[in-house]
Amino acid sequence: MIEVEKDAVVVGGGPSGLAAATRLAELGYKVAVVELGDELGGILIQCIHDGFGTKLFGKALSGPEFASIFIEKLGELGVESWTRTYVARVRAEGGSWVLTAVSPEGVYRFSCRAVVYATGCRERTPFEIRVGGTRPAGVYTAGLVQRLVNLYGVLPGKKVLIVGGGDVGMIVARHLYLEGVEELQIVFPEPWFAGLPRNVQQCVLDFGIPFRPRTVVKEIVGKE
Repeated sequence: MIEVEKDAVVVGGGPSGLAAATRLAELGYKVAVVELGDELGGILIQCIHDGFGTKLFGKALSGPEFASIFIEKLGELGVESWTRTYVARVRAEGGSWVLTAVSPEGVYRFSCRAVVYATGCRERTPFEIRVGGTRPAGVYTAGLVQRLVNLYGVLPGKKVLIVGGGDVGMIVARHLYLEGVEELQIVFPEPWFAGLPRNVQQCVLDFGIPFRPRTVVKEIVGKE
């Protein structure tokens, strides 16, 4: 077992974890970041559109660009990170926290004074969507579509219906249009898009992507 002693261990290397680790290191604490994925950045890695960093850095950055600033800062501050590492157990021991973690390199035992959980959240809608039917295959969340297209180069299909007129839906629609989806349409129950006006213009209107307001999906059926 590999022993590691730090003041704090941040579990999760996404946006929240990177921000927490940066601030703790700036305050003088010795910090470790433990991330389950192959690299730091979390959901930012799959968000290749710009719009990040306008408040912090005064310019629009893509998700990977935004993450890289924090990752570089962590390196400058001497923060160590472990990727492809799964935290299997956390327990209190003698006034400290002890984390047992597993990675391809072996089993780690992290001892620290504080643990910061920044493990992200499960993608879900703000309320339950009751859609009946017989065809769950081919139904994706927006985040999964971004991951498939941006990280693996896989289109979810040639004919796509996007349900939801928020910012993420519009951004995904533009990306799928540019990737060559043959048929594409956005539907949403509101009388107009719920996202930012600039996304309405730059993601939908500029590309002539068809949309249908005041529309609710009630059933999904099919065999193919």
